[in-house]
Order: sequence, then C-alpha cells, then structure tokens
Amino acid sequence: MSKYILMMVDKNVSFAAAEKGLSQFCEHVDRLLDEINCYLTTDSAEHEHLQRRSVHFAPDSLHAELGNHQIAAVMLFGHNTKLPASNLDKAAFETYVKSGGRAFATGDHAWLGSHIAGELYGISVLRKWSGPDIKTMVTNDTRIRPSLGEEDAFPKAIYPNWSWGPQRRVHPLMDYEPGLPICFLPDHAHEGALGPQPCFEQWSIHDVAHAVVRIASDCYKPVVVPVIRIAQENPRGARLIVDSTIHHWLNENWTPLRDTSYFKQVKAVTTNLLIQLIPEHYLEILERVAARLLLRDANLREDPEAYKLVAHRALAEQPLLWRVMRERLKAGPILGGCQLRLQEKAERRGLDPVKWKDDRLTETRNFEDDLAEFLFLYTEEAHNTD
Repeated sequence: MSKYILMMVDKNVSFAAAEKGLSQFCEHVDRLLDEINCYLTTDSAEHEHLQRRSVHFAPDSLHAELGNHQIAAVMLFGHNTKLPASNLDKAAFETYVKSGGRAFATGDHAWLGSHIAGELYGISVLRKWSGPDIKTMVTNDTRIRPSLGEEDAFPKAIYPNWSWGPQRRVHPLMDYEPGLPICFLPDHAHEGALGPQPCFEQWSIHDVAHAVVRIASDCYKPVVVPVIRIAQENPRGARLIVDSTIHHWLNENWTPLRDTSYFKQVKAVTTNLLIQLIPEHYLEILERVAARLLLRDANLREDPEAYKLVAHRALAEQPLLWRVMRERLKAGPILGGCQLRLQEKAERRGLDPVKWKDDRLTETRNFEDDLAEFLFLYTEEAHNTD
C-alpha cells in the first residue's frame, strides 16, 4: 500500500525531458522518496511508502485523484490551460485541506495557471492569479537565448526573510547549509506575483523569501516582492505553499545551472519543499530513524562530548535527515510525545528545562549545539535511564 505525492500539470507542461518539462525536478523528488522509503523500512512498524503520481490536469481530475487514491501531498503546476477546475475539484480540494492536507501551487505571469489553481480553497488568496508581468532585474546579455528570453545563465538572487519563529531565523524551506540560507533560484525573464500578504481565516502566513523585480505596468519600477509564501493551519497541520513562477522548476530553467555551484541550492530548496509537504507522521518516523542512525557508531553515554562530533558528522553524511532534524529542531523541543519526559530528564540531569528551551531561542546556539543536545536527551530516553 502506498501514499502518493500527486503532481498535476497543465496540458502544455510535460513530465518528460522537454524544455517545458519537469523531468529534472521529478528525478530529484524520486530520489528523495526512495531515500525516505528506505528509512521507513528501518522503523519497527509498517508504514505506507510514498510514491510520485503524475497526472495532466483536466476538469474533475483533481476530484478523481483525491477520491480514488491515498494522497499524502498535492503539487499543482499551472501554466496555459483554459479548462477551469470544476466545482467537484474545488470541493474535493477544500475537503482535503480542511482534513489536514498539504499542497503546493504555482503558475506564471498574467493569468497563467489560474484555471488549475486560481479558485482553489486557500490557494486563491495566497497568490495573485492575474495581473501585470514582473520582470527580474537581470540584463539581457545574461540570457542564453535573448530572442526568446526563457532561459538565463545566471540565477535570480532572492532574500530570505529572517523573521520566522521566535528564533528570528530563516524558514526551514530556505535552509541551505548550517548558518547559510538559500539565496538563489532559477531565473526567468518574467514571472507572476504573490501580492501583499493576505489574511486567511485563522491561518498563520509567512513570506519566506523576497526578490527585487521590475513592474512592467509601472515603467519597470524596481520593487521588493515576496516570491515564496507558506500558510499553516496549526490545529490540523494543514499547509499551503505558493510560488511566483513555474519557471523555478522547469527543465529550461534548471539546465543552465546544472554545472554551476548554484545548482546545489536549487536541489536544496526542492528537498526542503518535499519535507514541508509530506505528512507530519512521516517526519516523526524520520526523526526517530535519524536519532538511531546518528547514534549507531558510538557509545555516547560514556563520552558526552562525542555528541558534538556525531552532530558534525550528521551534517555531512545524512543530508536528508539533517534537513528533517533542522526543521524539527527549529520548532523547539521535539521527539513527538516524548517532549515532557525529555524535559523531566533534563531537569534530573541538572539542566533547567525552562532555560534549556529559552536557550534555543538565541542566536548564540548553533544547529550542532541543538542536535548534540537532542541526541543526548534521546539516548537517555531510549535507554530509559535517569
């Protein structure tokens, strides 16, 4: 039995190796899913594996997919179709999200993408689905094919928002390496817009990155605009992510960067996006697996200082698990239902659990400190010792 990451695209976007295709993006997602599924098999319980399911959009197709398959996450890549989502599609998507579902949606400039996602619950207000083109501030001579202007040899600089959470750090979606955020995305001559940050019911909304662009309708005046936005409905765990353009993910925009150092950041944001979309219980499983794998080679109970070395090794050897742990640790004390017991053990070990939590909110603590402390407390919990 499997659960699916549903990828749905417009008819003029393919999953093959075409310029307006997602084959490189899908290849990276498939590798990540294979890795996650390998980790799932190491857990003591049986779990449904995750697989990618690729579908071309047509009216009623979203309703059919959500009704006939176990969907773990939805990814919508809108572009040039003029066949709108049906009322059945809209109702099925709203039910999916209100039951805790997670989804990503993007389009392009003007109205492109609006028919597939522009009227869906939540997605419709988080992104602008019509309006003037936005031009990225890159000179023409950087484009590989100036006559078409679809590809660019240089990536677009983005500016992560350093105001997420009580730690005032970048959102996990923008994590590149410890202490370093993602600062580039594939570039494109024109793209869509998210617009000002909206209010949507009781959801928490955060603009995770911005870019400097030119507004075509205002004499190409340079302005700072959000390019990626995330919305969280905390009680049920629902999550919606929107992006300014499909060109952040297409082959024609990935290919010019493949042999550059920037491509590592492109793959990193893809990994982070998948981690943000998969259901919470999968993250809890990966969290447990990560702790066991990171502790497998050393008797750390005999040498507490070794936790720092294990944490350092984890960053190099387990990049996917590192990103899972990073996302979890940023939220504060973790390990699911063990939080209270871990804090109690911290107190019995002579650590002030309140101060321990408050210390996480300062910039003086780095990720290796957080990870080392987590591993220490996890070992105490795993061995059921005081």
